[in-house]
Amino acid sequence: MSTCSSWNFTGPLAPASRRSLAWRPALVTSGAAASLLLGTAACVTKGDPDRIHRLPDTAGMPHEVIVQPAHLHGFEHAIRAAGGRFVPVETLEGLERAIGPQTAMLYFLAYGEAKGRIGMAEWIAVGRRRGIPNFLDAAAELPPSGNLRRYCDAGFDLVAFSGGKGLARPAAFGAAARAEGSRGGAVSQRRATRRLRRPGLQGRQGGDHRTADGDRFVHKA
Repeated sequence: MSTCSSWNFTGPLAPASRRSLAWRPALVTSGAAASLLLGTAACVTKGDPDRIHRLPDTAGMPHEVIVQPAHLHGFEHAIRAAGGRFVPVETLEGLERAIGPQTAMLYFLAYGEAKGRIGMAEWIAVGRRRGIPNFLDAAAELPPSGNLRRYCDAGFDLVAFSGGKGLARPAAFGAAARAEGSRGGAVSQRRATRRLRRPGLQGRQGGDHRTADGDRFVHKA
């Protein structure tokens, strides 16, 4: 998973990969679906230890995830597993009305843009203006390697990538990147490892191998 902002993700990521892939920072996960799970957990809990301990029980905390129905494709169940509840919208006016105190994040599917009525640029603009974390599912968007930076630079706060497609690495490899100055929360290594986060992580050795895979992918492009 790639985090495009100042979210506090900590995990097995080699410093060389931070530099060469421009994942600022990034969390290597067990797949793009795990990135959706953990990114949603970050948006919902905002690093609060009590909230992290309670997931997927989200009573009393913002947990609504706004989405266009055309962007639901099956893998979004990973978002529900973190306690997220989808709020469907189909127009810009509907998006503006749907944002409220219970909104945890906005969810956008990269390859679903042509199917929905709200474009990527408009979606990003509303999230930034309203101060809501914006999560992009870009699991199918590699190659080109430039997409590792493109979506963060465009304004998304979190971006989930898959290693099992264009990177041609094991399917049990994903990455979550964050952008400079993004809004959101934290999934702390110490507190969350034994809870919701642990099943979604790569082991230390696997994380080192997968970040090396990412480096090779970028340098070959």
